[in-house]
Amino acid sequence: MKIVKLLDYFNDECDNLLCKYNHYGVCLNDDENFLADRLDEAVDNKDNIENIYFDCNYFSVEDGYCEECGRELKKVVNTYEAWGRPVQEERWECPYCD
Repeated sequence: MKIVKLLDYFNDECDNLLCKYNHYGVCLNDDENFLADRLDEAVDNKDNIENIYFDCNYFSVEDGYCEECGRELKKVVNTYEAWGRPVQEERWECPYCD
């Protein structure tokens, strides 16, 4: 989930450029509930819209990419000893955020 300034959303200036719904600042999310919620927030806060933010729970990156920064995940293999034998553990992590 990412925090987005409502005015940035309406001005096609969303700064979550790594989101799969973001196309150079333009949000391409066409979910009706998402759009209706943004419009409701704008109407409810029309006198103070420049200070309104929302939790974008649709923020999503493509598989294999970090949800925090959007960069490609790297495969990490750790070897440790358990019960007197080497054991390998594989996982995907972000080299920038982890």
